[in-house]
Order: sequence, then structure tokens, then C-alpha cells
Amino acid sequence: MIDVLWVAVRALAFALLLQSAGAALFVIAFGRSLAHSAGGIARLARNGACLALAVLVLQGALELARMAGDWSGVLDP
Repeated sequence: MIDVLWVAVRALAFALLLQSAGAALFVIAFGRSLAHSAGGIARLARNGACLALAVLVLQGALELARMAGDWSGVLDP
């Protein structure tokens, strides 16, 4: 169960990171041509990056549980 959840969270983190990086690069490359939508795309990249950071923190906690083989590994010093 922990492994399946960890894989799902990791895949979500990769998708969010790639979306954010792609949107940022798109605005950098075509920002002058996108007079009306550049702000919205930049906001999408910023929100995606913040969400990816939260998902990566969750993935870090799940990594501890996955390595321990049980949920108690998250709180084990």
C-alpha cells in the first residue's frame, strides 16, 4: 500500500514539476508575443511550482515510510 501511494505521489510530483518548468520556459521564449495571456501562464507556472513543492514534501514523508516498510517509520528518529 505504501509503495503504490509513493509511486502515485512521485508521478504527480514529476508531472507538476514538468508543467511548471514548461510553462516558465514558454513564457520566457514567447512572452513578447503573448501580450494578454503571459500573466495567466506565469501564474499557472507559479501555482504549479508551489503545489509541486507541497507534493515533494509529502513524497519525502512517504519515502521514510516506504524505507521502513510501515507508517511508523515516518516518526522514527
